Amino acid sequence: MRMALASKSGHVGRAAKLNRAMSIQQAFANHVGEHFARTGSRAELLLNVIADKGLQATI
Repeated sequence: MRMALASKSGHVGRAAKLNRAMSIQQAFANHVGEHFARTGSRAELLLNVIADKGLQATI
């Protein structure tokens, strides 16, 4: 809903950008996480670091 309102007015607010960035991060983590699900917490930690860096770069 927030995204639709933002695009209607022609202005995308920080909250909408953050929501989009979080969606991208979540999708990335889900996609890559499927492949590394069996490798344990070390790989998960690495993926979280990568995802956090990606989120910061997006914003």
